[in-house]
Amino acid sequence: MPLRTAWKKRSYDLDLGIGIAQGYATLGAIGFEGRWDYACIGSVTNLAARLCSEAKGGQTLTNQKTLSRIEDGGADRASGRGQVEGHRPSDAGVQHHRLQSLSRQRDARFTMGA
Repeated sequence: MPLRTAWKKRSYDLDLGIGIAQGYATLGAIGFEGRWDYACIGSVTNLAARLCSEAKGGQTLTNQKTLSRIEDGGADRASGRGQVEGHRPSDAGVQHHRLQSLSRQRDARFTMGA
């Protein structure tokens, strides 16, 4: 039985929304002796989190920069423009795109070290 169906029978609504952004971020261990966490910080991390918050169940939202890298990989999308809370690069809002499907063809640009 699929996971979503099992949770639905228990009166839980299980959905997943995904936000994807591309850019530079700082990664590493943050904290102090006895309390270390591995974290990722930076504006791109914030944007991805905000896109994730905007995504409804079953949606994947991405920004224009990331979409331009994957469009050759067969991305089928619907566009939208909205103000992403906490991330205001311009008064017009952040251009975001809803990915509908991707081709199964692997894109060499997304391998580690590329």
